[in-house]
Amino acid sequence: MPNSKTRSYVVEFNDPQALNPSSVGSKAASVANLAGNGATIPQGFAIHARAFQEFIEPVSVEIENILANVDVNDAPSAFAAADSIRKMFDYLTLPANLGADIERRINSKSPALAVRFSATAEDLEDASFAGMYDTFLDATDASSVLHRVRDVWASYYTGRAISYRAHRGISHTDGSMAVLVMELVDAEAGGVVFTRDPRDGTDQLLINAALGLGEGVVSGQAQADSFTLDSHTFKIKSRNVVDKEWMIVSGKSGSTDRVPVPADKRSRPAISDSVIVKVATAAVSIKKAAGDDRDIEFAVKNDTVHILQSRPITTGTKTPTEFAVEWDNPGEAKLHWVPSFGASRGSRVPALPLHIDFQLLSAESQMRSVEYSASRQAKTYLKKVVHGHIYAAVPAYDEELWAARDMAHQRKSLRYLKKGTTYYGEIIEPRLKGRLAELDRIRPPRGATIHELIANLHATKQTAADHMQDLHWRGAGSFGDHGPKLMKLFAEVTGRPEMDAEGLLRGLDHMTARLVSR
Repeated sequence: MPNSKTRSYVVEFNDPQALNPSSVGSKAASVANLAGNGATIPQGFAIHARAFQEFIEPVSVEIENILANVDVNDAPSAFAAADSIRKMFDYLTLPANLGADIERRINSKSPALAVRFSATAEDLEDASFAGMYDTFLDATDASSVLHRVRDVWASYYTGRAISYRAHRGISHTDGSMAVLVMELVDAEAGGVVFTRDPRDGTDQLLINAALGLGEGVVSGQAQADSFTLDSHTFKIKSRNVVDKEWMIVSGKSGSTDRVPVPADKRSRPAISDSVIVKVATAAVSIKKAAGDDRDIEFAVKNDTVHILQSRPITTGTKTPTEFAVEWDNPGEAKLHWVPSFGASRGSRVPALPLHIDFQLLSAESQMRSVEYSASRQAKTYLKKVVHGHIYAAVPAYDEELWAARDMAHQRKSLRYLKKGTTYYGEIIEPRLKGRLAELDRIRPPRGATIHELIANLHATKQTAADHMQDLHWRGAGSFGDHGPKLMKLFAEVTGRPEMDAEGLLRGLDHMTARLVSR
C-alpha cells in the first residue's frame, strides 16, 4: 500500500475528491455523483489528473512551443502538431507507482474494462468537447489498462482537439486529462436517453437504443430504435423501430466487434417497453438530483439498467442552417430528419444520382407498405435531397390507426395459414414473378437507343424497390408482441417446432424468405 508520503493515483468513487472535476475530470465526477445518488453503475475507479500532469512535465516546454506554432486557419498544422506530440509520448515514462496502483486495483478475474477520457474542462458554457477525446473498450488487465491510459492522455492533443481549442480561443493549458476505468457491461442493448428532446428542446424524453453495446449508438456504427416518452407519465408517445443490420458486441480478448444482428432480432425493438420505463425512471431521477436536463448513456443486461455516464445537455435549441432548405410541405420542417441509409449515412460525400433516384423510388414503395401493412421498418419513407445528401424522416401518424393496420395484416396472414397456404404464396410471389416477367418483356433489344436504355433502367429500379418492400417489409416481420399465441398456432398448422416461427416471415417457409430474413 502507498505510504503517507506517496499519494495513490487511483481515486475510488466513494472518495470525496472523486466529486471534484479538477481532480478526476467531468466524466468521472459525474459517475461518482451518480453512485452517491444510488444509480446502478459498473464497478470502477478514476485516475487522478495529477498523473497526466506528471507524465507530460518532462516535455511541457516542447509541447508549448509546438502548439504556439499552430496556425488557427490551417487545419493540417494542428494535425502535424498532434503527430509530433504523439511521437514524444511514445518515449515518456509513466509516473512512478501508477503501474503498482493499477495492479493493486485490478485482479486477474476482472472482466473486460472500458478506459474512458475524463477531461477537467470537458464542457464549457460555450464549448463542448464531446467526440474530441478517445475512449477504449478493449482493456482486460493492468498492462492493457496502462497502455490505454497512455492513449487517452495522447487524445488530449489530437489534431481535432488542438484545432477546436485554437478556434475557440481556449488555452491548451487550461485543462488536464484524468481517466475513468470501469467494468464493461456485456450489454444486450444500450444507448442514450435525453431528459429533454435535443432536436427541438421539447419537454419530453428521447431514448435511442441499439442491440449490443451502447457504443454503437454513440459512434453511429449500429442502427438505433428511438422512443419518445411523456416526461411525467412515461407514456410512449411515438416509437421508431428500425431494421437493425449491425450491432457492437464484446469480442474475445477484450476486443469489440461489429457483427450482423441475428435475423430474429432485426425488426424487434432493441429494448422492451418495461425496460424503456426503467430507463425513463432512472433518467428522471438523475435529472432531479442534478438539477438540470441530462444526456445519459446506459447499458441493459438481464433487464437491469446500468448508467454509464451523465452530462448536461448541450443541444436542443434551434440554430440557423448553413443553407436554405425549400420545403414542399411546411409541416415537414418540424419533423426530425436524419441521414438516410446508404451513401448518405456517415458520409460527407454526396450520393450519386443513380442512388438518389433509387432512394426516391423506394420511398414511394415504402409509403405503400406503410399504408398496406403498417410496416414499422418502412415508415421513414419521407425523403429529402439537400445538396446531394439524402435525408429521411418519419411522418406524423396516429398510433391507434397504426396498430389497427398492423393487426389487420396479422389477421390476414393467419387466414392464409388456416386454409393451408401462405400469404407469400398467394399474394407476394405472383407479384414478384409478374414484375420479373414484365422486365423480360420490355428488355431492350441489341442496339437500343439511349432513351430506351434509360427507360429500362428506371423500370428495373422500380422493380427492385418494389421487390424490397414486398420481400423484406410488406410481407416480413417476426410475430412480435403477439408471440406466444401465434408461435403456438404456427406449430399447430405447420407441424414444426414453435421456435421455428421466430425470425421467419409472417407464416412463410421458403428459401427466399429465409435469405431475406438473414
